[in-house]
Amino acid sequence: MAISNQLSIRFNFNEINNAYDFYIISTSDKYISGGAYLLDKPIDSLKAESVVFDNGRSVFLMFKKGVSNRIDLVNQLIDEKLTIKQVSSENIKDYILFRLFLYSLSNFESDDNKFNNVSGKLYITRPKWMSKNKKTFKCLNINVDDKLCLTAEATTFTQTSLFTNKKILNEYPKYTFSNKNGALKRTFDSDSETYIRRSLFGKKAEISYLDFSKSNIENNKVFFIYKTIRMVSERFLDLLTVKFKEITVTKTIGKYIDDDFVNKSINLLKGRTLNLVNWSNSDEFIDEFNAISTLVKSKNVFKVVESKTINKNALNLVYLHNKEYYEQMKYNDPYKKFVSSAVIQHITIEDCADKLVDDNEAIINTIFKEFAIKLDIAEQSKISLDDWSLFNYNERMIFGREKNNIHYFMIINPEGSFEFKRKANDLRSFGDKALDKCSRFLTDNLGKDKSIIVSENNAIVISRTGSFTLPSEKIFSLETISRSNESRKAYFDGVVDVNLYDNLECFYNAGIKGSGMNTLIPKAPILYKVECIEGHNFIDKIIESLAVPFVKYKNFTVLPYPFKYLNEYIETCEKTVD
Repeated sequence: MAISNQLSIRFNFNEINNAYDFYIISTSDKYISGGAYLLDKPIDSLKAESVVFDNGRSVFLMFKKGVSNRIDLVNQLIDEKLTIKQVSSENIKDYILFRLFLYSLSNFESDDNKFNNVSGKLYITRPKWMSKNKKTFKCLNINVDDKLCLTAEATTFTQTSLFTNKKILNEYPKYTFSNKNGALKRTFDSDSETYIRRSLFGKKAEISYLDFSKSNIENNKVFFIYKTIRMVSERFLDLLTVKFKEITVTKTIGKYIDDDFVNKSINLLKGRTLNLVNWSNSDEFIDEFNAISTLVKSKNVFKVVESKTINKNALNLVYLHNKEYYEQMKYNDPYKKFVSSAVIQHITIEDCADKLVDDNEAIINTIFKEFAIKLDIAEQSKISLDDWSLFNYNERMIFGREKNNIHYFMIINPEGSFEFKRKANDLRSFGDKALDKCSRFLTDNLGKDKSIIVSENNAIVISRTGSFTLPSEKIFSLETISRSNESRKAYFDGVVDVNLYDNLECFYNAGIKGSGMNTLIPKAPILYKVECIEGHNFIDKIIESLAVPFVKYKNFTVLPYPFKYLNEYIETCEKTVD
């Protein structure tokens, strides 16, 4: 059985109402003015056990029985547009009620970490997560969504002295951080050393999903997920019971197909001209750019030239910052200057500088396979990195997505040749019954992260969920953690390899490769829901297309790999500069 992050909760409402008072503060405006201040004040001055921000118009407060009353709140929170109402626990939505108990862990601290309920959220802080220069620190935002899925997201707080944009500083609440115990508190003191919850230049905070090496076994998301739920269960033993739901794995794929994709890529790219473009616009990054140049030249695959402009008649490898950098710095976005008819692969400063030192083989092989895919799209009209015919489909398969009100499709024939089609989301016909049907399905099933796959008589929709799978909590009590087949089945079921779950509803996920796995699992294995909208559900056949290492280098992919081709085609279509 695999363990999901979805919670099963039973509340003892009578005991809860005997122990706590609950209030909801609402506004008649579109949102609560000065919301962050309103969220932090009850914790600081009204002795609230926890504060939960449900949406822009509602705040829930939990107090120990008799500590506060409605009149106290009205006197403290003077605003004629606010209404304050006392509510019973049974009249609060389950996920809000559980959040109130979850966030009340802010009263807990140890020498190693601190739980903080600030601005209506729960943050776990650790002095170890403070940067060496004390300018930034990471923390873990623990939450539960409306489907009772527990989440753990890393975020960054940055010292205000690093920001020169006063508008940014005025938009964000400011906090102080204690290096002694990790306490995070709201402050209005402009003279103190303050932080805001924002990163610099799009640098994302990273805390590993799971690292079970001896040095990091208690320094990862999974450890704190289990610790948090254990603390809630122990503290509120008489008020609620909570546990993680389990789901049954019905099929597992643990081996890659087409593991020779690098050689296939090289054969396709051999002798091509590679135009290496430096758009970093700073001598600060010239060493990394030169390292990339040396790397690609050393492989003797391309004819390498260097320039400052895109060349339509060559493959273009562009060195620049990531998109978030240009958005935050208010610079002209060079991504918008890419030439639509050129073959372009970008390599970003933020994502690749460390890898040039640690794993340059991964970088060069990623460059090879990305250009191979782009050339397939631009020239070949047939999949080069995989033998599609080995799937033994006796009919064409259609893969569809919608973006910005345009429907995009990749149609793959049984032998692997393909073509793309697109049109606006309207009533015009493709002149192809299957494509027209696929377009109607896509219209009816639109939503964030929805993808559709259609054969002649069957159709399924794939959507990303907020759920993921967890390893067994028992790993944290083992002296050593084996990575044998038996150990992976006992402790990592549903976390490694590609897994299908066909219980009351159908899901799948893709973890890291189990055979030869290391101790680090960087990302949570997200569950994807599969719904059949016509005919029968054929995900058990298409799921093998996740077992390729050429979409995510040396990792399984989370969507059938034709969506990689389709997304590249969509990106090409959205380029406007010719």
